[in-house]
Amino acid sequence: MDLMAYVPHFSEAPNVERIPVIEHNCEQPQEQDELMNVKKGNEIWTKFDRWFLRQRIVSKKHPLTRWCLKSTTAVNYEISRHLKSHPYMIHPFSSFRIVWESLMTVFTIMALIITPVSITFYFEHYDNWHTINDIMNTVFLCDIIMWFFTGYYDYGTKVIVLDPVIVARKYLQSYFLVDLLTVLPIGILDYIIPSSVWYSTTLNMMKILRIRNIIVYSRRLHNVYRIGFQAHKILETITIIGTCVHWAACLEYYVPKSVEILGTLSNELVLPELILHNYKRLINSVELFKHLPQTVVIQLSSSLRSEIYMPGDEIVKAGSRGEALYFVSSGTVAIYTAVGKEICHLEDGSYFGEIALVMDSEHRVATVVAVETCEIYMLHRDDFRRYILPYPDLLNRLQNVALDHLNTSLLLDVAQDLSVSHTPQYVNISSIKTRRFTP
Repeated sequence: MDLMAYVPHFSEAPNVERIPVIEHNCEQPQEQDELMNVKKGNEIWTKFDRWFLRQRIVSKKHPLTRWCLKSTTAVNYEISRHLKSHPYMIHPFSSFRIVWESLMTVFTIMALIITPVSITFYFEHYDNWHTINDIMNTVFLCDIIMWFFTGYYDYGTKVIVLDPVIVARKYLQSYFLVDLLTVLPIGILDYIIPSSVWYSTTLNMMKILRIRNIIVYSRRLHNVYRIGFQAHKILETITIIGTCVHWAACLEYYVPKSVEILGTLSNELVLPELILHNYKRLINSVELFKHLPQTVVIQLSSSLRSEIYMPGDEIVKAGSRGEALYFVSSGTVAIYTAVGKEICHLEDGSYFGEIALVMDSEHRVATVVAVETCEIYMLHRDDFRRYILPYPDLLNRLQNVALDHLNTSLLLDVAQDLSVSHTPQYVNISSIKTRRFTP
């Protein structure tokens, strides 16, 4: 069988009529720049204002513009809607947001590196890190303000929201409080509350919350800079882990030092009040101390020295020069005249010898002996004079007060004549027995 018989000859092929190709050549009308209608003029300020407005409206080059708006008509409509309704708002797909989010990402990373280092290793240089902290707070505060003026894309309704009321409400209900904690006015707090610098520094560590902004901004920018999804996730993970390790390493040095300093500050602030509370019963019984400023009383309380006397120990010897005031904190002491006659006993809460604090020439006319184991608090004249030195004429006034008190106090010779049976709180054992007037 001859198969070639079935092969057609090209010479016998039918003539096919060629259909002419129609070329479609059309030109779209040039788009009108609506910005020229909104901002008219060629002045330098008008041109700058028009340029800045162009950076705030939707950018046709933004990767999310085509994905959300789909067509040129939709983009033009979005621009027209933005300019007519809320021209002062910032479009989420604008060139301005790309630049701002890029700068804020870099700045936040640098801030999270510098903050723990400055707190841990340069805290003693208060003025330096305080200035750096103010700069960071200023930039972060600007970022917070930007969130109130930036619209957002609602993925549920697929609508770009530019209404400032809705934008502000959404931000306030989401991350406003978190962002606000990172810009606490540390300097103002330290000014209002003295000696609060250590507490303010701890509050400054709230800046670690800014790592949320790095994550949010990086997820928006990886499409802008055409970074692959896997590469973006690797960079994001490295940034988060690196930041956490860096802060943990700094805190390892900071926490022990902070605990030590806070303990010192607590002692400095609380200890004087505790001392005053413990000695309040003793101090309030001394007439002389009622005429002293409160700060001096606290200082004197911290200067009290405790001594333990066993039964039979002499606390004060007759004829010796007076050098201190004595409080009987616990125990019983006996008062003897110079010839050895027992006059009376003094017990818990009693005191003697306060004239020695204000009179240099005072001498003891009695001997004081411990009857049982006693705890005696002593306030030396040198300490007393040192604390009242900043107050002019206070010593003269206290001398008059002490001498006036002698007229109403129980003198040693009177107690001897009356054979005191009860336990007095105070007995004058000084050689000075009455008020001496100076001409």
